[in-house]
Amino acid sequence: MNIVFDWDGTIARPDVAKEASLRRFKTLGASIDPKWLKDALKNNDHYANKRLISEYTGIVSDNELTTIMTDIFRFHYAAVIHEWMDDALYPGMRDVIISLHKKGHRLAIASTLRQDLLDYSLINLGLEKYFVKVYANTPDLKYSKQQLVLMAKKHLAKINYMIGDKKEDLDAGHIAGAKSVLASWGVTGLDHKAIADIVLDKPKELLKALK
Repeated sequence: MNIVFDWDGTIARPDVAKEASLRRFKTLGASIDPKWLKDALKNNDHYANKRLISEYTGIVSDNELTTIMTDIFRFHYAAVIHEWMDDALYPGMRDVIISLHKKGHRLAIASTLRQDLLDYSLINLGLEKYFVKVYANTPDLKYSKQQLVLMAKKHLAKINYMIGDKKEDLDAGHIAGAKSVLASWGVTGLDHKAIADIVLDKPKELLKALK
């Protein structure tokens, strides 16, 4: 079977992205105001990052600001993965990925994070050989989750299961003709539980559910 995973909040703990975002803000000189940092991380951190970069560089092009923003994030995200290693993953996720691969399933990733960021992460974690393809974003975050999942369908011919923790993952899976699996271990709220074909509470449950 062809199984497509989301990355952040499904395979990798969202704490990795939060830590990388925090370090990015500090790189941009925002560490002097802890309350501002907390609010920025909680709300629209993209807007806050672009504003800081624009104020520092004078650049106003949104595409350029996005690219610079994701360059800094990539740098810190790779560092966090390198420091945390398996602690960056949900407990048991590595074993699940290896087991699914050994059973002959074709695994792929569809993520709105940058392609090179995910490539570095998989290499750092020693997981790159278990995925046939990674469908991810450009430096200026050009693609939506739906577009990436449809790319995966085009290349794989068929997607049997789409696994993710967000509504956009489940919706993209359905549009691609796949069964959508809610990774509830990565969800802070289950408002979109009703639209999932399968709801799982722990990564190891994938081994029984994806038969």
